Amino acid sequence: MIDLSQYCIEKVNELCAAQINIGNQCILLLCIDRSPSGNFGEFAVELDLILKYSYKPKVEFIICDDFS
Repeated sequence: MIDLSQYCIEKVNELCAAQINIGNQCILLLCIDRSPSGNFGEFAVELDLILKYSYKPKVEFIICDDFS
């Protein structure tokens, strides 16, 4: 588990992440949920910060959301 709690903002987003290593491949699984009543612009800024914080060369990202 990767601690991204500093990026969880009430009524903007909730998220968690895990790093998965398979052989030489490294995958970062990021699950993020945007509050429908939140500000989309603020969500986009936070998502950009999260991706910049989490970025490492040769790491692939899988980003998931609750689409219900």
